[in-house]
Amino acid sequence: GSRSQKDKDEKEEVLIFKGLKYDTSKYISFDVFLNEDEDVNTNELDKVEFAGSYVNLPYVHAHNKRMDYGETFQLDITELLEDIGLEDDDTITVTVVPKKGGDVISIQSVAIEFLEG
Repeated sequence: GSRSQKDKDEKEEVLIFKGLKYDTSKYISFDVFLNEDEDVNTNELDKVEFAGSYVNLPYVHAHNKRMDYGETFQLDITELLEDIGLEDDDTITVTVVPKKGGDVISIQSVAIEFLEG
């Protein structure tokens, strides 16, 4: 890669989902994959590209439906990018695969940010 070892030691690449909205009384789960292919077949996603999962457990005491606005979810993807050889790529496709209840979620934005270690 073009980045020096010093750079890699000091920076962490984090995938940040902003503005998650969903009904908190429902169980919601989605998996996140990273890849460079635009035409992703969600049935053939490589486990190597698996970045992590988001899970919301329903609030048992929720008598009224409540949408969560602006929740942020982040995943450290530094090692993953190196493992699948994407650390120098300009474009990375982020694929979100709902496991259950994913139809009630919306995501405002997804960004990859560098954090100084």
